[in-house]
Amino acid sequence: DIPYFGLNGDPKTAISGMIDGKPIFEAYTAYNMYEARLVREGESATEYMFRESLGIFERWSRDTVFFPHVLPKYHDFRDGHPQLVGDPPGLLTQLQTFACLRRPSWYNNEFPNLMFVTSFNEWWEGTSLEPDAEGKYGFSFLDTLRRFKYSELQCSNDEAAAVGVNVRQRVE
Repeated sequence: DIPYFGLNGDPKTAISGMIDGKPIFEAYTAYNMYEARLVREGESATEYMFRESLGIFERWSRDTVFFPHVLPKYHDFRDGHPQLVGDPPGLLTQLQTFACLRRPSWYNNEFPNLMFVTSFNEWWEGTSLEPDAEGKYGFSFLDTLRRFKYSELQCSNDEAAAVGVNVRQRVE
């Protein structure tokens, strides 16, 4: 669970990234890209993930087998940790975008397509995906995850070839 900021934002310079152009590990994942000092006031979890994480995920996915994570929402209740609000459409946008990340040219789908969710066990940080007790979202976050399928992605042709899944042409 290394932070992916600074030198660790690129596998070529990361502590546990690559040596002699080859990844050290078979696969990498990001558990949680939340960094309190980087959150902008009023920002949603999806806006934050696209601004702070997408570029990092793209670099890691291009050079290593990398499994990204999505952040439905985030609320660390400690002082000085701004909340990131979220909603099911934002979660779906993250799922679709991160699932279509380009894979390395040498990657031949020897690993399953995975995506991690931050998280089912972080109730203290407001990221659990239980039914919403306040009635705002109900089961909609869980339903979004249940309906999402790699096999039904609508990536662009370049993304589809890079991801290595059966997809339809994106209709814009």
